[in-house]
Formats: sequence, C-alpha cells, structure tokens
Amino acid sequence: MVGAAACGLALAGIVGVSEFRLRDYDLPSPFTATIPRDSGSVARGKHLARTRGCFGCHGQRLEGRVFAEWTWVRRAVAPNLAQFARTYDAQTVANAVRWGVGHDGRALWSMPSYNFRHLPDSDVAAIIAFLRSAPAVEQALPRSSLGLRTRWWMARGSETHMAEWAAAVPPLIVALEKAR
Repeated sequence: MVGAAACGLALAGIVGVSEFRLRDYDLPSPFTATIPRDSGSVARGKHLARTRGCFGCHGQRLEGRVFAEWTWVRRAVAPNLAQFARTYDAQTVANAVRWGVGHDGRALWSMPSYNFRHLPDSDVAAIIAFLRSAPAVEQALPRSSLGLRTRWWMARGSETHMAEWAAAVPPLIVALEKAR
C-alpha cells in the first residue's frame, strides 16, 4: 500500500513538473497585423505554407495527421489547420505558428516554430489568410499525449519544448556586399 502511494506521488510529481515546464516560457509578443483577404495575399500564404512544410505534417488537405511512427512520444497529432485557423483568433494562430504555444497556453511539443519565428507579420498574416481560406476537411483526430517517458524527460530537463527552441532562434542578419 505504501509502495503504491509512493509510486502515485512520484507519477503526480513528474506530471506536475512537466506541466509547469510546458507553461514556463516568455509570453509571445502581441500579433497586431490585419489578416488580408485579397487573392494575392492568400496565394503568398499558400506559398509560405507549402515551402515551410505545413502540408508535410498537417496533410495535403491540411486535414491533420497522427504521427504513429513517433514512438518516443505517446501520441503526436498535427491538427487540422483550416479548422484551427477558423476556430481561433489571429493571435492564437500566430502564437502556435511563430512561438510554439498552443491554444491552451501550453508549449507545443513538435511544431517547428523556429522555422517561422522571424517571419515578418505580413507573412504570418498571409499564412493565416490562406489557412482560413482553405477548405476545411472534416476528420476526427485524437488528442495529443506526451506520455510518461516524455514527461519524465521534461521533468528532468533533458527534453525541450518548442517554445524554448523558438525563443532561442537568433534574428537573421543579412550583410549586403558593396558593389565595386
């Protein structure tokens, strides 16, 4: 009985510490860009989504996908992007895309936000415009779940969530050569 209680306490501690780590990040900056509706911006957003890999993880129809091959995490699920962009405001979508923060305020585990971190607001707005214009394919998806092993790694500090990775990306510095 004492062993089961100790085990339960240890599990609760691991979950509690990992949940704290999932919420331990600097708040994303406000996203104040207006979401355009013109066809040129939507086309630009589609181009950015295509070249940044959105279709690879979220499906060719943006319908979402379960990553069954990721055995190190209990269940990784890329959400239905067209539905997500319609359900949440621009700030929430921008937080997920650019900062790796989910709609529930928890850091995302596998969204490659470091690829979007320093995009100009106009590009993020174009991506959101495209996502909102894309047909919303209905597909039931399970919830993501980190599982105990991943939570243990997080609790010990040996795994990093996406909000930490995104925050660590330095700004791009472009040096122009002088013409001779």
